[in-house]
Amino acid sequence: MGTTKQRRAILAILSAGSGHMTVERVFEEARRMFPNIGKGTVYRNLNHMADEGEIRRLHLAGRPILFDRNAAAHQHVVCVECGAIADIPDIEHEKIRNLTGQSAQVVEYALTISVICESCLAERTKTETA
Repeated sequence: MGTTKQRRAILAILSAGSGHMTVERVFEEARRMFPNIGKGTVYRNLNHMADEGEIRRLHLAGRPILFDRNAAAHQHVVCVECGAIADIPDIEHEKIRNLTGQSAQVVEYALTISVICESCLAERTKTETA
C-alpha cells in the first residue's frame, strides 16, 4: 500500500499522541484534518501498517486493541489505576531462549507489567493523609 495523505496523517497522529491509541481515538484526530475520512479508512490503514511492521498492535486484557507507533521490539508497563501505558525496552532474546530452551522457536512474546504508577501512588498517599 502506498503512502497516502491519510496514512501520513495517521502516523503523525500516533507520533504526536501517547503512541498507544485506539482506532476511535485515531479516527477522532484524523477527522480534524480530513472531515470526510471514514472510520473504515482509518481502521484499514492502521491494520495495513501493523501487518507491514510499521506500527504494532497492542492487546491488553480488558481493553480495546491499541496501535503503537513504536514498531521496535519492546514491552509495556501499565498502571492498573489510571491506565497509563509506558514502553520498556525489549528483553534480550537470549534471556527468552534460556526460559524456553535453546531448540524452541520463539514466534512472538508479549510482556505487560501491571503497576500502580508513581502519580497514582502519590494521589493515594495524599488522600490517605488528608
